[in-house]
Amino acid sequence: MNEVKGGLKFMRFFGSLQKSDRFYKEIDSIPETVRDNPQIGDRIQYERIPKCYIAVYGIPNLFRVELSRGWRLVYSLTGKQDQKTIYILEIFDHKDYERRFRY
Repeated sequence: MNEVKGGLKFMRFFGSLQKSDRFYKEIDSIPETVRDNPQIGDRIQYERIPKCYIAVYGIPNLFRVELSRGWRLVYSLTGKQDQKTIYILEIFDHKDYERRFRY
């Protein structure tokens, strides 16, 4: 993995956290964890990927990582085998996650 990118909503949220906060540190560790094991998250079936993600980001896949406090982070892997990019799209509390994915 050579690159990590973040969606605007994710970057705003992540930027609002104090760097000393445990939650910040947990989220900050995700890219390294994904680099070590790209499919660490639960793969979301393509049919269940919100159409807004496909329209805006043109993603081929989507993974979910469950975080503490009932939060979820969704990311996509793009690129070729030796040049993967981790694209962190959004982070949600449980309620907003259910709303986005219509569960």
